[in-house]
Amino acid sequence: EDPATLEMGSLTGLSSQAHAHYGLPAIQFSDEPDVLKKEPRRFAIPPTVHTFGKNFAETYTDLAVVSRALNQGDDAMSLLFAGAAAHHIEDVANQIHTVQVGIYDFFVDAKLQSIKENLLSVGGLVRSRKSFVPIGIDIISNHHLLAESLFADQLLLFGDQLLHSDDVTAAPPDLEFSSPLEAQNSGCTPGFGAAIAKSLIERSSFEGPLVYQEIRRAALAKLSQANFVVHEGDPPQSFLRQHAKLDEFFRLQTLGIGRAKQALDAWWTHYLNCRSDGAIASQFAEHLISARLAELQTAEARASAYQPKPPEKESVDYWVLALYLGLLIPIIAIIYRRRQRHRL
Repeated sequence: EDPATLEMGSLTGLSSQAHAHYGLPAIQFSDEPDVLKKEPRRFAIPPTVHTFGKNFAETYTDLAVVSRALNQGDDAMSLLFAGAAAHHIEDVANQIHTVQVGIYDFFVDAKLQSIKENLLSVGGLVRSRKSFVPIGIDIISNHHLLAESLFADQLLLFGDQLLHSDDVTAAPPDLEFSSPLEAQNSGCTPGFGAAIAKSLIERSSFEGPLVYQEIRRAALAKLSQANFVVHEGDPPQSFLRQHAKLDEFFRLQTLGIGRAKQALDAWWTHYLNCRSDGAIASQFAEHLISARLAELQTAEARASAYQPKPPEKESVDYWVLALYLGLLIPIIAIIYRRRQRHRL
């Protein structure tokens, strides 16, 4: 329906969800590797990349308010939509959902592995091999899944001794995030769901590269190798280096939880200020319909202009074959000369 969804993942599989659960900051992006090295949150392929986490948070917010206004005395449906809005807001409190690639090290790992694959396959002559981009996607996905599963395993299970919910509750609020929240009108005004998500995305995106950096340091080297894939449900401890240092990783995760709480507290304040009457329902319904129609129009425009890439055909890299021959011929010549001398 919208080719922009393919800018963050595939049509199927885990990455097909990325467009809806990521939220990249509203900044100028670049696909230059040097930008990934110096300003990783500003790197994206393509530089015109679209993410829709903020849009989903806004849609479900509008539906929650309309449902509450229309179904006086029965908030079941309203709370269902409120939970969906919370889901998308919490997603962008997880810092790795606000950067596309994260760190330059992943770029280097993928490049080295693609060269290695090319050499081991003799340029694709003896077997099929993955190219740079699929290898890079797998490396990012491996570390992304490890970070999420380790987060859930160590922070969310009841009775865990590493970190408790008290650590989040007792921690002071993030003042850099509090400021934009407090600057917003706390009343019942259409757009508050997107405004909260946007502020959270901006704040989280500075720490996304840091989370990836920490999880890469803690992870086994095989997660950065071609043809190795981490799957959902795999035990995270099996992918960690021995004596891996995780203090900074968990500190960053705790900051993310704290901001999620700040964001949802702000969201709930707006929501409770929305009266249960027809005027509020009409106001938010008009906002919802207007926003959705605009999104559908831009999606249709992208679809009509979309030119799918032709299927990638794997070919033999004759330069690699020439390299092997270039190394092999002198070796054969040396062996031949030595045998000739031995005969004499």
